[in-house]
Amino acid sequence: MGRTKRPSSILAAHGPIGARCVLVSLLSSPAFAQPSVVAPPGGRAVPVRSQAVKLERGRLVPTSNWSPIFAASDSTTVAAFDAFGGDSAGVPTGFCTAGCDQYGWCPSQGPGTRWWGGTNYRAPVSTNDMRVAPGFEGHQAVRVQLAWWWEHATPTHCYIAVLTGDNFTTCPSGTPPNSGNLGGIVFDFGEMARGDGYWWADLDMRGTGQSWLLPADGSYTIMLGTAYNAETHEFVVDQQWGTQPMQWGTGDRPGSSGPMQWDDWRNANGTIESNECAYYIDTHHCPLPQGAMLAFWTEPGCYANCDASSGSTVLTANDFQCFLNSFVAGNVYANCDQSTVSPTLTANDFQCFLDRYASGCS
Repeated sequence: MGRTKRPSSILAAHGPIGARCVLVSLLSSPAFAQPSVVAPPGGRAVPVRSQAVKLERGRLVPTSNWSPIFAASDSTTVAAFDAFGGDSAGVPTGFCTAGCDQYGWCPSQGPGTRWWGGTNYRAPVSTNDMRVAPGFEGHQAVRVQLAWWWEHATPTHCYIAVLTGDNFTTCPSGTPPNSGNLGGIVFDFGEMARGDGYWWADLDMRGTGQSWLLPADGSYTIMLGTAYNAETHEFVVDQQWGTQPMQWGTGDRPGSSGPMQWDDWRNANGTIESNECAYYIDTHHCPLPQGAMLAFWTEPGCYANCDASSGSTVLTANDFQCFLNSFVAGNVYANCDQSTVSPTLTANDFQCFLDRYASGCS
C-alpha cells in the first residue's frame, strides 16, 4: 500500500462531499450538555448523543432527532459482522504480537498495539467491503463496536459517523466506493482529551430507535470529525495527524471483507480520490484481510427461517424453497457453511441448511 508522510490526503466515501466538510441538515433537537470526556489510552468512550442520518446527494440528512446514548451493557445481541474482536465484556482482544510488527506498521509497544498507521498518517474517512454472516442479510444492526486513534494535545470535540451501503467499488474500478446510501448514525462524543492511544466504544442503540441496515454484500464507512454544526449543517473531518480508525480483520469471526479499503489519506479532506485505495493484504497486516475496526450486532434471529415467516409454525417447506432459490441465484445467504474457497456454494451448504432446519428456531 502506498503511503505519504506529512503532509498527506483522502476521497469521499459517499461521492463528492466537498473539500473539507460534509453538509447536512439537522432536525430540531433538545439542548445537550457537552461534558469533556477524558479517556485513558486504549480506554472506553461513550458518546453524549446520537442521530440517525441518510445520504442524499453527498449530504448526511437527519432522519431522527438527537437522542441520548448509552454503552452496551448486555449480550443479548448477535454479531453479524465482526472486525472488532472484543471479549465477552466488549473489550478489544487479539492484539498484535510476534510476527505482526514488521516495518513498524503494527507496533508491539505502547498503547496502540492494535494495527494503525502511526502518527505520521491520517485517514478521517474509511470505506471497506462488508459481507455479513449468512442469515443476517437485510437485518437491522442495533449495536456497534468501533475503535479509533485520537491524537489532539488539548480536549477537542469528537464526532463519528458510521454508515452502511449496498455496494462496494473495488480498486481500481474508480470512485466513489459507494457507502452510506443505506443510512447510518452520527455520534457526538463531546470533547476528547489526548491520551496518546486509541479509544473504543461498544454502543447499544435499542433505546434510541436508531439502527443500520445490513446488506448481503455491501460496505461500511466510518468518518471522524471535529465539528457537526447544527446551524451551518457542516461535518468537518479531522485533519490532525494520527486521526484514523484502528485496523483489524474478521479472521474467523462472523462476516468477511476483501483486502481493499478506501482511505482518505492523501489530502484528508473528506473526499475519496481515485488514488486513495489501500490493499490490506500484506503479511504485516493481521488478521487478514485488514479493515477499519468495527462490528455490527443484531437482534437474535433464526437462519433456517429463510422466508422470514412469523406464524405459529415458523419453519415450513417454504424455507426449503427459499433456500433453493437463494442457492440458484448465488446469494451469499446460501453459503450456510461460510466457506471462502471457490466455489463457495456447494452440496455442503445443503447439508448445513438441513442441520440448521433440524435444530429449529428457539
